Amino acid sequence: MSVPYNDWLVRLTHKARLRERAGLRRSAAAFPGGIDLAGNDYLGLSSDPRVVEAFCAAARRYGMGAKASRLVRGTSDLHVRLESRLADWMGTASSLVFSSGYLANLGVISALARTQPQCLLVLDAHCHASMIDGVRLARAEFEVFTHGSAAALESVLEKHAGRPMIVLTESVFSVDGDLAPLWDYHDAARRFGALLMIDDAHGLGVVDPPAMAGQPDVIITATLSKALGGAGGFVAGPDPLIRHLIDTCRTFIFDTAPPPAVVAGVLAALDIAGSLEGDALRAELHERASMIEDGTPGGVVSLRAPSAVQAVEWAAACRDKGVAVGCFRPPSTPDGTSRLRLTINAGVPRADFEHALEVIAQCRP
Repeated sequence: MSVPYNDWLVRLTHKARLRERAGLRRSAAAFPGGIDLAGNDYLGLSSDPRVVEAFCAAARRYGMGAKASRLVRGTSDLHVRLESRLADWMGTASSLVFSSGYLANLGVISALARTQPQCLLVLDAHCHASMIDGVRLARAEFEVFTHGSAAALESVLEKHAGRPMIVLTESVFSVDGDLAPLWDYHDAARRFGALLMIDDAHGLGVVDPPAMAGQPDVIITATLSKALGGAGGFVAGPDPLIRHLIDTCRTFIFDTAPPPAVVAGVLAALDIAGSLEGDALRAELHERASMIEDGTPGGVVSLRAPSAVQAVEWAAACRDKGVAVGCFRPPSTPDGTSRLRLTINAGVPRADFEHALEVIAQCRP
């Protein structure tokens, strides 16, 4: 028996009311301006005049969009140059640019898992949603191990010794900004013949590239939308990996390429991030992170809230005083708790940053 369409609308309305009551309603409303401690523009490069000018010059030359997928018409000389630069930055043989970091993770995980039957995907419990969705898309067996525990990872790998396995982790975890023990993860993965895939989205440009990048059993993914201030994502690794993805990865083959103008802006941002000026911006970012209680080595700091409702109220009070902060609640948080998520932007004037910290403290429930 079919369900009348209006019944679905009633159910959706009811679900929305339940979410609102629990403090889980979300809004895509524009922030009216003020001090930004919510965006991921860690080095302040998205509005750097040199980056903006590179974007504008490329837009005048290439137009607004890429016009097609990478394999049809969407690859420009700028895409090729960016892939070469990213491989050099990461210390890998090759890289491949996608239209988002989310799509890079979706495509890479599913394309790799399907190369071998019985492949097991092994995830750190705090892996980003894009990795989790990549696992779902792959339709492969998976296991989750305790966040940050190399011993727990080794236990899972030992239990499944002899099977093809891929270990998934972030380098700098996106919710709390803590660092993964990458060397320990790599050592464990190598002992059991597993690949290690590292999502470096929140590490790229903020901390050094993973030291094991360039090893034949290591794959790096990241975004171009955070420290580099643009949009898009990429995967970096050995040549055979990139060849396999070009031939088989659905989120690369069937998606429109990143606009050339955005790619040009990212290339300009890479020039700055890789210079002495970039070193100074990172030093400023790390100094600012150390000023916050529970500060981390990266650009993300989380402040726990008593409940989802109070997290929403705390974030709204900050917004009313001109400070944008992230409000992270389930299902965005891996542990089911709620918090304000602050992102350090080295492009925000120091006086404004210090004022924002005072506002956050004053508004704390």
